[in-house]
Parts: sequence; structure tokens; C-alpha cells
Amino acid sequence: MAPMFQPGVLNPDGLHISTSPHLFMSYYEQSGANIVRPENFVLSFRLRVPYDYSGYPEIRSGTMFNANLGDNVGITFGIANDEIYFLNTENTMRGGTAFVDTGRAFHDYLLVIHTPTRQFTFHQDGIQVLSGITPGYGNSPPSIWWGDGTQYAGGLGIWQTFEHNAAAVPEPASLAALVIGALILARKRAN
Repeated sequence: MAPMFQPGVLNPDGLHISTSPHLFMSYYEQSGANIVRPENFVLSFRLRVPYDYSGYPEIRSGTMFNANLGDNVGITFGIANDEIYFLNTENTMRGGTAFVDTGRAFHDYLLVIHTPTRQFTFHQDGIQVLSGITPGYGNSPPSIWWGDGTQYAGGLGIWQTFEHNAAAVPEPASLAALVIGALILARKRAN
């Protein structure tokens, strides 16, 4: 049976993404060749993971995120019960693990990748907990996703924020509309 997509639920404390192994996947994704890859990619979020369970705990958790910036710059992280880890290129084994609180309180997370060298640092509440070189994913199209993107795990991730600086390039028609709107606004202000 193929897993079904289950949307997150917005509650007062954040976006709840709750899934069950083999039944549901729930993740949000920005993808496409129009993602601009900055020299220093920065991704930050605020998250609490009250519980997590997995049929493959060494490589899957119910709360994960991925930053694939193209040209062999990419990494996948899992956030499980009191541990954070990143995966190797094939996503078949861990590349590193940090044992920290992930579920008793909300934490602020920060991933910084220097894209020319593929060097990364990952921080929790301002303290560096992991670092290394991104394993990369070849030359596949860029994408950034977060939530539960696997059918082999489940759990609850409560997301309060998620943002990055790999802004999408506007489509030509959208860009033209923005330019025209700016010109109209400038003209009105001049009058």
C-alpha cells in the first residue's frame, strides 16, 4: 500500500506534522531549477519533537529535512528522540549524530552551508552540534523539503518557523508584473 499525504494541522503552538509509519507522509517542499543557491546557504527553524518512532531508526525518523542545492551540494537531517543526525550520499547510513534534547522544549536550529566548499555547520540554540562536508546528491534539481518525507517512520514534529535564503527566481511574467507595478507606484509618488 502506498502512503497517503496527510497535511499538517496548524495549532496555537505551531504546525503539527503527525504521521504513522507505512500510512502517511507529510512534508512541504520548494523545488525547481529556479532556486537561487547563495554562497552561504542559511536555513533556520524552531521545532519540538515530542515523540518519534521508526522501523529504521538508524536512517529514518518522523521529522526530517533536506536541502539539495544542486551541483553536488546537499544534505538530509533527521531529528528523533533526543538526537539529531545527517545521512550519507545514498541516505543509507548516518554521517554523524549529536545527542541533545529535541522534545522537552522548543529549540532554534540553524544550518549554514558554504556552498563552494560544501562545508556545513548545524547549531541548536546557538551551539554548534554537528559539522562536516555535505555528502551531496549529484546534479539533481534543487529542492528543500521539511516534515516527514519517509514511509518508514512516524512521530510528531511541531514547527513554529522554517525559513532559508535560497530564494526562488521569479518567472519572467511575474518579474515583468513586479517591474510594471514598481514603475506605476514610482510614477504615482512623483505626482
